[in-house]
Amino acid sequence: MAKVLWRGTVGSILLSWTIIAIFTFAFGAMVLANAYGSDPSVKISGGEWLAPLSVFAIGFIVSLAWSRASVEVDADEVRVRLGLGFTVRRFAWSRVASVECIDVRPMRWGGWGFRWIPTKHTHVLVLRAGEGLKFTLENGHVFIVTVDGAKRGLDVIRGILSDPRHAR
Repeated sequence: MAKVLWRGTVGSILLSWTIIAIFTFAFGAMVLANAYGSDPSVKISGGEWLAPLSVFAIGFIVSLAWSRASVEVDADEVRVRLGLGFTVRRFAWSRVASVECIDVRPMRWGGWGFRWIPTKHTHVLVLRAGEGLKFTLENGHVFIVTVDGAKRGLDVIRGILSDPRHAR
């Protein structure tokens, strides 16, 4: 792997807290149902709480991990990673037809999160509204990601694409 020339990150506290709230609400509803349920023979007790607590803990960790993303650019390729390093997109510069910095509005792309829009041959990773990078590939497919410092990233990418090694 080549030296990273630019790395942009993005995080969404709102997304984290929304996911945490959902898991907390579900866990709380389960506790209340258990406490006030009418049939004492089906109540959860002792070690039986391990499974629901595990689900809650996993949900908490996933919410923190999946509410952050990064875009890494090097001389050979671009990588988009989600959370703790899970690569969601990776493509060589030879596959990139164009890159631009755009203003991303979540509701235009179906909301927050990772979206696939088959009618537009587009994948979108939206963790917040604002600046992002739009990659159009040679096959017409599009990948859009919100990222802090997208304009700076675009400058680095233009420098890479102007290198004769990446000429088409």
